[in-house]
Amino acid sequence: MNVYGLAKDFFVNNLQFEPKVLEYLNGRGLSLETTKKFEIGYALDSFNGLQNHLRRNNIKADVLAVSGLFGQKNDRLYDIFRNRIMFPIHSLNGKIVAFGGRVLSKNQGGGKYINSPTTDIYHKGDQLYGLHLTKYEISKKKFVIISEGYLDFLRLYENGFTNSVASLGTSLTEKQVRLLSRYTEEFVILYDGDN
Repeated sequence: MNVYGLAKDFFVNNLQFEPKVLEYLNGRGLSLETTKKFEIGYALDSFNGLQNHLRRNNIKADVLAVSGLFGQKNDRLYDIFRNRIMFPIHSLNGKIVAFGGRVLSKNQGGGKYINSPTTDIYHKGDQLYGLHLTKYEISKKKFVIISEGYLDFLRLYENGFTNSVASLGTSLTEKQVRLLSRYTEEFVILYDGDN
């Protein structure tokens, strides 16, 4: 199993021990079924929880350093995702290529979202959140609903709009449009009304 699969398992496992996170997700209108389907998890409030887990699973330091899951200070790695709801980002074929982490409360530091940096296998503007599971519904229904973020998408999906995707908080890119064009020619853009 690769580093991202192991990280996903770690985050998903953590979720069962954090009722506050499950309550938060439920309060945002997400069922346990949807949470499981999209492999949503939780990053511990720890600088080395994920790192220790991956090292126990024989992932080498050089792999950790380029994974996009860790920062580095004074030649020491630390978990960049801490005390956050974790959303694995899948490629079109369903492989995890990155993660997004969201704070649980407004007064939590570090920005509302932290996303994996660009790596050899992940470029934010090339992916669409949820497409690995919704591409067939998009083809069947002949249109796609495009939202901005993970939770926007998940709320749509939860409420029966299974022909949706999220553009990962970015403006819709040309590569994302080309990717969606494989499945439909009709796009409905449902972005937030904020500035």
